Amino acid sequence: KSMQQNKILIERLESSILAISPIQQTNALIILTEQAHLYHYESELQQLTHIIQIELPDLVNKTKDGYKQSEYRLHSSMNGLYVAVVVDYGQFGIILNTETGNIILRLDGKNYHEDTVPFSIAFTQIQDEDIVIYRSDWNRLETFNLSSNKSTTHRNIASHDEQNEPEHYLDYFHGVLYVSPNGLHILDDGWIWHPIGIPRTWSILEWLNKNVFESEDGASLQQHCYRENWDLPLCWLDNDTIALWHIELWDDEEYESINKLGVLIRSLKKGNPDLLWEMPEQRQEIFHIYATDKHLIIVGSENISFYNIASQNLTSQLKNNRKQKQHLARQSLFSFEGKTLYEINHLIS
Repeated sequence: KSMQQNKILIERLESSILAISPIQQTNALIILTEQAHLYHYESELQQLTHIIQIELPDLVNKTKDGYKQSEYRLHSSMNGLYVAVVVDYGQFGIILNTETGNIILRLDGKNYHEDTVPFSIAFTQIQDEDIVIYRSDWNRLETFNLSSNKSTTHRNIASHDEQNEPEHYLDYFHGVLYVSPNGLHILDDGWIWHPIGIPRTWSILEWLNKNVFESEDGASLQQHCYRENWDLPLCWLDNDTIALWHIELWDDEEYESINKLGVLIRSLKKGNPDLLWEMPEQRQEIFHIYATDKHLIIVGSENISFYNIASQNLTSQLKNNRKQKQHLARQSLFSFEGKTLYEINHLIS
């Protein structure tokens, strides 16, 4: 199959597109416009349905020089029934039901170094129930069952003081959250003081069913590497393997890090060695990395590169200067500009 880019002008939008979120189980997307209207767009039928006009969460950061400019981001549940509008590198968000337009949750991630990370939020589906995971403080994540409308990981952790660190206290700034393809594990790209990135994974099932402190210090929790930076592109290659853009190896003896262009591939299974996949040709700014069954897709400021995972060969490239969102059901990438959607089809070749 050849790759093609389709251009879809949606004239009925009342203003330019501000953010999109693919609905991973269907052919559709959720679209947020600059005038804060939410739409459901069925791409196969080119059907646009207005959901509701919302009041956007406050974008204003504290007046200090922020780590990054805050911006609006959309996230959708797997089936598209729920959508979150959040502020990356900011404090607030909302989750609403796309059928009724009702706001289910108002999110407040608090304002302690919130400008260092995109808003921590992820949807998953477990036994046909929609679960959302979100940040309620710099070092705390909550889970909420949207299908049954109840909070699912109630827990109390004593506050920290100079003398002692209470049980389950977590000294970790939660970052971007990525859910594994089967919805059962979470990857958290957070950091610790004084700034070092430490990606962590843990079991969502253990967290919901057995141990409400799983995200703090549970048995399934793994810390994957030390990195001078965080908020770099990461993805799941499969249910047990993560890929992290930029190879940073810390030499324990010297505390010197070796930096190389490429991806660090790491297994959640104990004993499997890390794989260092160097890509010296990737000198562009990297926006995202995505995986399909056979390919690793590197989305950058100059092109999109498709690598065969088994052979590690670069198989094709397309010119690109836009950020892309992967649509799993359509096996495609979406981007936007103005009122136009762009879709790159046939990522399976």
